[in-house]
Amino acid sequence: MNGEGYKTPEVNEFKDMAMRVSAFPLAGMGKATEGLGIHGYYQAGRPDSGMVRNRMFGGVSYSYRGSGLMFQYLASAEDGTEADPLKHGGMSGWARLDMGNLLGTQYSFGVVGRYDLYDPDVNAENDRQTFILGGAFFNLAKGWTVALDYQTESLENSGFDPGSTMYLHVIGKF
Repeated sequence: MNGEGYKTPEVNEFKDMAMRVSAFPLAGMGKATEGLGIHGYYQAGRPDSGMVRNRMFGGVSYSYRGSGLMFQYLASAEDGTEADPLKHGGMSGWARLDMGNLLGTQYSFGVVGRYDLYDPDVNAENDRQTFILGGAFFNLAKGWTVALDYQTESLENSGFDPGSTMYLHVIGKF
């Protein structure tokens, strides 16, 4: 692929290699267990001569009747010069609980949440970043959803406060 994703335009002669493996070990053992998945992702490449871009993620996910959980761990990541690459770390988790679907109603409604922790330089102290999202959603009709969510970011030991925001989303698919 051309670096950061398959849709990125050509910027040099270098290519990245990426591989994703997913397994659903309980598939076929019943509706409640078939949504359990284990995932791994690896990317290795060179953004330019003498540079490196390597990433390895691992994760687990579960989905059932419109609800789901996911946890992802950044096992290793290196970007920069081959001699002294910058190493990052982090993890992410999210949950979606579709109470309407689980209760068997004709409406889909529920809550969502997400938590990200990212360390842009594992060798530096006090530079971690967190992102938190919490909200509720309601499907008005097929393809139309309204959601209200609260999002906040924080930068460890920083004088900069990125703040918090409330969002009202209206999503239409047609």
